[in-house]
Amino acid sequence: MIEKMNNYLANLKIGQKGIIMEIKGGKGLLQRLYSLGIIPGLPFQVENTSFGPVVIKVSSAKVALGRGVASKIMVKTISEQMP
Repeated sequence: MIEKMNNYLANLKIGQKGIIMEIKGGKGLLQRLYSLGIIPGLPFQVENTSFGPVVIKVSSAKVALGRGVASKIMVKTISEQMP
């Protein structure tokens, strides 16, 4: 497993995996995302980034986020290599 530099969730492509590192937002946004299970330190996988919201799978749940919100979530991407 190789970790790459930090990036924003809105910039990732379908199938990419990562870890949520930081949420750059106010108290209201933080509370909303925490209630959806989007918490720093958790792994996720991008399910859809085409038109409309960014859909991620986190903790066995799929969550759709608007692009504005996704652009406030700092992530570290992970790529898995074959041994």
